[in-house]
Formats: sequence, C-alpha cells, structure tokens
Amino acid sequence: MLNAIKKTSEIIMTIFRRFRGKLNSIISRNNISQNNFDETQFDEKFYLEIYPDISRNGINPLEHFMLHGRAEGRLGKQPHLKTVGNIDDFNSSFENIVVVSHEATLTGAPVLALNIAHELSNKYNVFVILLGLGPIADSFYKKGIIVISAESIKSNEMLVEYLLDDFLGQVKIKFVIVNTIVSSSVLPFFAKRNIPTLSLIHEFASSVKEKGKFRKSCFWANQVVFSSNITYKNMVEEIPDLKDVPVNIVPQGKCNINFLNNKSKNNENHQRLIKLFQSRKSDDSEFLIVGIGTIYYRKGVDLFIQCAAHIKNIQPKNKFKFIWIGKNVDEELKTDYCSYLKDQIQRNSLEEEVSFFDESDDIQFIYEFADALLLTSRLDPLPNVAIDALTSGLPVLCFDKASGIADIMKEEGLGSVCVAPFLDVHALAEILLNLFNSKELLANVKSKCQNLAKTRFNLSNYVCALEKIGLAASEVVEQFMQDVADIEKSELFRFDYAILEHWKDLSPTDVIKAYVRGWKSGFDLRKPMPGFHPGVYKEQHGLKSQYSDPFADYIRAGCPEGPWNTEVMSDIDSGSIDASNLKTKIALHIHVFYPEVLREILGRLAFNITRPDLFISISNPNIEDVVEKIISTYDGRVVRAVLTPNCGRDIGPFVTEFGKEIIESYEIIGHVHTKISPHAANEVGKNWSNFLLENLLGNEFNPMVDKILHSMSNNESVGLVYPDDPLPIGWDKNYKYAFELACKLNIQKPLDKHINFPVGTMFWARTKKLTSLIELGLNWSDYPAEPLPIDGTMLHSIERLIPYLPTQVEMKSIVTNIRNVTR
Repeated sequence: MLNAIKKTSEIIMTIFRRFRGKLNSIISRNNISQNNFDETQFDEKFYLEIYPDISRNGINPLEHFMLHGRAEGRLGKQPHLKTVGNIDDFNSSFENIVVVSHEATLTGAPVLALNIAHELSNKYNVFVILLGLGPIADSFYKKGIIVISAESIKSNEMLVEYLLDDFLGQVKIKFVIVNTIVSSSVLPFFAKRNIPTLSLIHEFASSVKEKGKFRKSCFWANQVVFSSNITYKNMVEEIPDLKDVPVNIVPQGKCNINFLNNKSKNNENHQRLIKLFQSRKSDDSEFLIVGIGTIYYRKGVDLFIQCAAHIKNIQPKNKFKFIWIGKNVDEELKTDYCSYLKDQIQRNSLEEEVSFFDESDDIQFIYEFADALLLTSRLDPLPNVAIDALTSGLPVLCFDKASGIADIMKEEGLGSVCVAPFLDVHALAEILLNLFNSKELLANVKSKCQNLAKTRFNLSNYVCALEKIGLAASEVVEQFMQDVADIEKSELFRFDYAILEHWKDLSPTDVIKAYVRGWKSGFDLRKPMPGFHPGVYKEQHGLKSQYSDPFADYIRAGCPEGPWNTEVMSDIDSGSIDASNLKTKIALHIHVFYPEVLREILGRLAFNITRPDLFISISNPNIEDVVEKIISTYDGRVVRAVLTPNCGRDIGPFVTEFGKEIIESYEIIGHVHTKISPHAANEVGKNWSNFLLENLLGNEFNPMVDKILHSMSNNESVGLVYPDDPLPIGWDKNYKYAFELACKLNIQKPLDKHINFPVGTMFWARTKKLTSLIELGLNWSDYPAEPLPIDGTMLHSIERLIPYLPTQVEMKSIVTNIRNVTR
C-alpha cells in the first residue's frame, strides 16, 4: 500500500516538474520574464469560468494566459469595481434605481444618461454604472448617486455576474435604465434576478455591425424605448424578426449641461470660439451657419462643406461663414476622413468661408449668435445638438429620412422650410438661402422652432415618461413570473419538442423563462407543445392582460378549443393499425436533388406495410442513372421517374409534371423531397430533414406512413397531414404574393397574421384538397428562375397556402408529432 502511494506521489511530482519545465521554456521562448509575472495576479478558477472557451477546449489556463491571454486583453484575475459615493448618503425613504451608460464622453448618449441620473436622483437613490470612462465621468456624481466604473464588463456577461452580483446582488432595485444597445451586456444580469429593465435604443441598426445587440436588448429588457420612429423602423427593416417587439417611442428632452465641469472654458480653442461669435455682434451682414458633432463620415461633414461650396457659387458676394465644432477621431477610427475634408475645402477655395474648432463643453452661447444649425448627418437618431438649437430658437436644417428631427419638423409644419430630400445638398442650400434672403421668414421659423422645442423636448416630461415606463416594467416582471409559474405547474410544456439547441444546458424553469421571453420579444419563438399555436391564440382569442404570455393565458382560461388548436397524431397513440388491406389509391411524389437522401426515404418506406405508387422527379441529369439504380430496389410500383427542368424546386414537378395525372387517378398523395437546406448550417439542415421524414415516413419502430394512411382512409374529413413544426413561421416576405395567389385559387378564408402550414413543403393530402392548385394550370415558365432567395417567392407562398386550399366539403388538417424529435 505504501509502495503504491509512493509510486503515485512520484508520478505526480514528475508531471509537475515536466509542466513547470515546459512553462519555463515557454516563458523563455516567448521572452516573458518571470520577474514580470506575479502569480497573485492570476486566478485559475476565475480564468476558466470567465473564458469558457479555455475550459471547453481543455487548454492549460496559466499557459494560455502567459502565451496569449494577456496579449488578447484577457483578465487573469477578477478586477475590482471603482466606486464614487457612499450608500450612507442615500435617502432611506427613496427606492433604488440603476442608470447604465456605455461611456462618459462628451457626446449625446452619455450626456443624456447624465441628465436622466440627475433628474431621477430627486426622488430615487441612483446607482450609475459606467461601462466606459470619459471627460464627464466626474459630473455623474452628486449626493444621492453612487457611480460605479465597470469598464471590464462592457462585452463580457460572465464578468457582469462576477462583479455586479457582489455590489448590487443584495440591493432592492425598482427598475434599471440601460442607455444604448452598447450597454446590453448588463441586461441578462438584471433580467435573471427579475429586476425590471428599460432598454433605451438610439442607434440605427443599419450602422451597427453587431445586430445581435438589438436582439439581446429586445429579448432581455422588459420595456424597449426608441427616441424616434425612424430608428425603430430602421431596426425592423434590418432585423425583420423583431417586428413584433412592443416598443415605446419617446423623444428625449433637452439636456442640461450646466453641471458639467466645463474644462474647456479656458483653453485656446474655446477662446477662439468666443472671439469669433462675439464678433457677430458688430457684423449683422454675416450669416453664420454651424455644424456640431464628432468629425466622421456618418455626421456628413463633407456634405456640410459641399453645401458651403454650393452657396458660394450661387451668391459669392454675400458673407456666409460655416463653422464646424467637433472632435477629430481619424486616429481613433484609423481613417483619413479629415484629410479628405481639408482637400475638399482647398479645391473649392473655401478657406475663408469654412472653419473647424475642437469640441467644447460650453457652447450654449453659440446658439445665441448663430443663424442656423446645419444637421448634415447621413444617419442621426435624435441628436442633442439639434434639440439644444431648437430650444434656443435656432432653425435646424436637415435631410429627410436621416434623423428623427426631420420627422418632428415635418409634423410641426416646418418640413418645407427646414427639411431637404435625403442627402440633396443643393436643396438644403436653397432652403438656407431662402432664410437668408427673407428676414421675415427667418424670424417666423425661429419662433416656430422655439415653440416646437417647448412642447416636444421637455427633459422633465421625458424623464417622467421613462419613470412611468419603468414602473410598467415592474408589472411586466410580475406577469412574467406568474406566467412562468403557471406554465411550469400545468406540466403541458413539452421540453423535447420546444427546446432550442442553446437552451439545452438550462434548467427546466429557465427553459420556460426563455420561451416566455421569446414570445415577448418576437424572436427565439417556439411552440410550447404540439397542436397549439400561441400566435393564433393571441390573435383570435385575445389576452386577459396585455403583458400575458399567450400559452399561460390559454392555460389560465382552461385550455379552450379554437383555431389555435390542431388535432395531433403522435407516435405513441394507442389503437390498432391495419394498413395491409387499404383500398384507397395512394401515391407518393419524391423530388430528387440529393440521391443520398433518396436512399433514406426508400429505407424508411420499407419499415411500413403500405407501398404507395411512386412518382419520381429528377432535376439534375448527372444523377439520373444513380436514381434509377436506387429506385430499382423499391418493392412497390414506380409509375414514372422523369427528368424535369430545374425549375420550381419540388413544387414545379409535383404540380406541373404529375399534378393532373395524380388527382385523376389517386385519392391520397404524399409529397416529400430530398431536403438538405444548403443555406442552413449543416446540422440544422440535417435535423430539419430528419424531423420531416420521421414525422411523415417513420422508422423501424414507428411506421408513420401506415398510421397516417390508416387515419386518412378511415376519416374522409382529414384533408391534410403534416408535421407540427415547433418554429411558428409566418408569412414573412410572402404575404403580398400569397394574397394575389389566394384570389386566383378562390380562397375565401382571411389570411390571418399567424398561421399553421407544412413548413418545408412535405405532407400527405387528399387529392381533393389539392385540386384547385393543380387546376390553376401553372407552366414551367410561371416559376421563378434559379438561384432562388431563401424567402419571398411564389413557391414559399404556395407552401403557406396549402392549408387554405378550398374544397367542396370542409376538411380538417392533422399535425404529427414524434416524441424526442425536434428541430
């Protein structure tokens, strides 16, 4: 025994020496001085938990940190939060809230977060979380506010859990305001603790590379707030699966900057600005136009210069001065935009007319002396500088469809005098000249702008609206918790059916939470059990509470019958099945593009007693011989195997080549194809194909062909049988085409928003159900040419319309479900 222990000890020491020697050689090879490495700065447990890729791949954590981690900016040890303020200064009668800002720079979103925090500190204790620093960081602090600097958690949710839980885990929080989608990394932390959250979205989705941040914000936040309708519409255009997210549109108020430190007051740049604008007092003949914002492409500084050039060409004798105030970020963004602007000024001989000044945190006086603010941004949600200018009675001239300001100006009757068509610089210059040439018009526009600002951009009203939405978020959370509890208690939720791949490591309760959040946000949508469609229920039955989950509401209502329910045929259904004496004439159409899947289809058919007559279409001449060889093994009847044009995918051959023959000779027809879905990830495509074939054809333990045909033969009211896809797919881009096609097919039923249909276009149907489609007389030329998009074609429309096809006698649909098979 002692010898065994001694031997084991020797082995362990040998491994340790080898590892230590290897690590030393690694350090030596990579010129890493051991003297520069303090082992107290590395926590192996922390490193593995915070970077699961290291743990998952079995990499030695210390070795990785020494060789790669530090260079990649990974943390070796849990960082500490920096805080300013004392919880003892909090008012014990106030509730606690949190405001999150992605940074503390002197730009629109951080200044807005600063104003929100200060305004709410009058009636709440406020925790401010700064995910990035900047020149206004110190301005966030005041009595009643604790500022938490947490730069390291900006893009790492695991760090959020590590750091914020220690600091805020035991604090009761009324609601959280998360400003900008860049701050979305903190949302799961609060959501998992059932703390109400508001996500303020200011960004245009088209200008953000990481679209997933929009999804994260909409998925985790209890309330979503956009500052302008144009930014909301842009998100829906860019990310259509977020179209059903309930949102609030609340234009922000005018921000107060008086409590900023005004560090730039005494610098040379600021003194130049003061001198320039004070000179306006003695020269009324000069027309002064300003542009304000960070100098980069989206702000349209080149368009600002182009407008100056156009005005100089039209009225060269008049005195126009164009001033741009903003920070140069060329080095930061690694661009040469400013060099281009400098060249643009020189080539247009605008050195006297156009000047640039660095950003300043004290520019309110500019609005008093300028004649107009030129907002030349290509995309700008609702810029603070425009709100500030309007409040001071300064006309704001802008492009249509480029900012939320343009929409508001048009709503207030200022469109014709302040808004030019999108990026039409000549039109913008003409608008500017109209103001210059008419003092009466200029005075009228200034008055209207100031009145507009008073009614539309009141900061107190804005923050009050956010507070109201925050309190509503509390109701959302309460309803959410009730919904999860009721669904879990009912035991109706089918985990094997509804589960998504990235939910598989979650607890059952967390899976249900993810499901409920999916229907709240509009993506990661799943059906909770076969035979029930939450969208149809919500649309046609309605919800008792606006914040209720449809499935939870259905459960609480006693599971009422309605169009949201569809009869389910399961693999575990009891009852005798005798498919040996079926007198019904049955056919099966198989469209072949991938011959390897054809082998699988015939293999599955062999597990059934029923042998339908086969109609085979082949769209690739190179596989014709292979297909002939495969189908020669079928022990039933192959009526026809035909090479068809590669047109209309599987539907073209089914309808145009075989349709008339099938409806004249058969009572029931199956339709399958060798689906691989090359547009989807490999496993996704395989899982989908397996899901469809398991449900429609079965396997050696589950002869689904026999079950389906036995049911249809014994019940003539069944017109269509197809797998109940757990993904509730809707019309997507196909509604317009489907509506036109529905008229041709004499479909009288309304095309509801939420629908059930054979997703993937595989099914068994009574031929009477398909008659109107076949008799439509589609020719090969009617189908769209390859290559086809993955959505938005005639074929996708036909797929969705199959359940709607009219019949002389009312027929119902049945869906199939195989336990533990999903996609």
